Amino acid sequence: MYQAFYNLQEKPFSLIPDPHYLYTSGKHRKALVKLRSGIMNRAGTTLITGEVGSGKTTLIQHLVRNLENNEVVIGLIDNVHPRFDNLLQWILRAFDIEVTTANDVKLHQAFVRFVEAQAAQQRSAVLFIDEAQNMTGQLLEELRVLMNVNVADAFFQTVLVGQPEIRDILRRSDMRQFAQRVAVEHHLEPLDGQETQEYIQHRLHVAGGDAELFSADACRLVFERSRGIPRLINSLCDTVLEFGFEEKRAVIDATLVNDIIGNTSHAPLLAFTTDESVAAAPRERAIHAKADSRHGAKTDSGKSIEQTGQAGVESRKALDEPGSGGFEDVLTRLARALD
Repeated sequence: MYQAFYNLQEKPFSLIPDPHYLYTSGKHRKALVKLRSGIMNRAGTTLITGEVGSGKTTLIQHLVRNLENNEVVIGLIDNVHPRFDNLLQWILRAFDIEVTTANDVKLHQAFVRFVEAQAAQQRSAVLFIDEAQNMTGQLLEELRVLMNVNVADAFFQTVLVGQPEIRDILRRSDMRQFAQRVAVEHHLEPLDGQETQEYIQHRLHVAGGDAELFSADACRLVFERSRGIPRLINSLCDTVLEFGFEEKRAVIDATLVNDIIGNTSHAPLLAFTTDESVAAAPRERAIHAKADSRHGAKTDSGKSIEQTGQAGVESRKALDEPGSGGFEDVLTRLARALD
């Protein structure tokens, strides 16, 4: 393995989210400020979106580790899927509330007692839901009803974290009641070229290695190929280090990175995303929205969440910004390489 050769204590570019490796770019700091502000100001629902691999889960794990104090108690559901049969049971588990019944009424009573108990200690209950784009309209409606517990000093907040598809869901006319509760919203953008270089250097440093192991030109090529998406940066850099070790390269230069990028049998599959696949992401979301409308869900595709629900929600950049997706071209080229 390359760790010993490059004097690394561990692999710096693991694909497993690890808050220890969080690189707080200006974009990430802005997201953290909005998250903390929304929670401490009891904003109701906070919505954080970002494309696949943009670092949302790492950001949330960092916040959860550092946020819990005398003012909030944290619950986390980190693997939402549409087949959740009882959202309330998952919420109770997220807050470590033990129940011995499956009766909906008693489960709801246990939840209300928990929120009221936190209020008695001057604390609010904050539920983080990761992969929120997988929530159905029914699950979101169940969550909205639970938020009605916010009476007197009792307060229950939610932080939804997911891919941009969750915004498409919330723009639907049948979701306007939930959209009204979104008080803070932020879209996590990919890293730029300079941030990508700093990100690579940061992870190498945290792993105990030489932060300058990758040349500036090598970092530039990594940025161009990954488009600044952290997961793609990690995938490509890890592969480059493997081959750098095999060739006993003391420094990772642009020539090695370019060789890896140009060889489909070496580079990670996701590192081959193209401009066409980037542009395909909004088109794919539009196809899904059209499919939803065929099943009776009205989509206000031309409206923002603020227009659909709450006039006072913070303004943000235009929706449907390019991101990862559209793997048909990738798979086609992979098949050709295998042939």
